[in-house]
Amino acid sequence: MARRKRGARSALADGARRAAEAAAARPAAWWRAARARMRPWRPEVAVDVAGRRGRRLRRTVERAAAGHLRALGVAPPERLLVAVQRTVVEGGRPLEALLQLFEDEAGRRRHVLFVALSVEGRSVGDREVVATLRQQLQAVALGQLGELRLQVAQEPVAAGPRAQGTAAPGPAGPHVFDPAEPPLSERAHAHANGASGAALDLMER
Repeated sequence: MARRKRGARSALADGARRAAEAAAARPAAWWRAARARMRPWRPEVAVDVAGRRGRRLRRTVERAAAGHLRALGVAPPERLLVAVQRTVVEGGRPLEALLQLFEDEAGRRRHVLFVALSVEGRSVGDREVVATLRQQLQAVALGQLGELRLQVAQEPVAAGPRAQGTAAPGPAGPHVFDPAEPPLSERAHAHANGASGAALDLMER
């Protein structure tokens, strides 16, 4: 009889302890969920650049990705990893960027975006990295953007001679020495002879 009582009290104590632990865990879980909802969305960014530039580029990519999706008015992807690395190669071909989408059996999607810092020996600056990132994010949000109704592309204008710093050739000026005209000495001599002849005519009159 006493043993049964002790067992009942132990069971009650265990139940009370489990209830207290569950009650204590609920606020913690609620707070973690609330904090996750309040925290602004940012992608996971991995940058293969050390030092100050690497830290700056990581922050720039995070802000650019979040700002672009927010400006589009679409929900950000559940998981997005942006890997900014030295080179991006697919099938032996060097690429500026490569976007991959994975989906598991539960339907959870994960996006992985690779952005190159060097393409065929040419270094890519931070601004080009951001421009490539924004173009690839269009594909990430394609399912939420709706049907594309209009697209206007503008090609770069070829630089003319003036834009390249070369002066445009002007109209040809007159020749300083005209080969059809006699030399200056002959013209002066003929002018002098003409003046002398005119003076003699006046004297004879």
